[in-house]
Amino acid sequence: MNHVEISRVDEGLLATIDFSSDSSTTSFKDQALQHFYLSSISPNPASLSIKADIGKFGTANRTGLTLQLCAMGGWIEKDFTLQIPQFSTGRETHTITLDISDVASGPYLLVIKNSQSTDAVKVMVVR
Repeated sequence: MNHVEISRVDEGLLATIDFSSDSSTTSFKDQALQHFYLSSISPNPASLSIKADIGKFGTANRTGLTLQLCAMGGWIEKDFTLQIPQFSTGRETHTITLDISDVASGPYLLVIKNSQSTDAVKVMVVR
């Protein structure tokens, strides 16, 4: 059976509409996403520190949770995992300040990941 599937992520829900090719069936399902994400980084570019807004959807767990500044070549420049705050249940956002004063100028990726997902934001460090 050929079909068309349309998906959209909004506020931690993955909404999917599935249309069959013969228009005889249409299904709709919501799936709660269980992950951490970076909602904003400022300032960007930055020189001494950055403020990162870290959010959590649903019951995302801390298994394998890391927050790292990675060089564009893939290596870890700095690990901020110990600075990740505790989250309660449900949807939440926390702002943390990350010291980048000892990082060389250039482009980096700030990466947050757990056993369920990965999110990254490009960060420019300037001196």
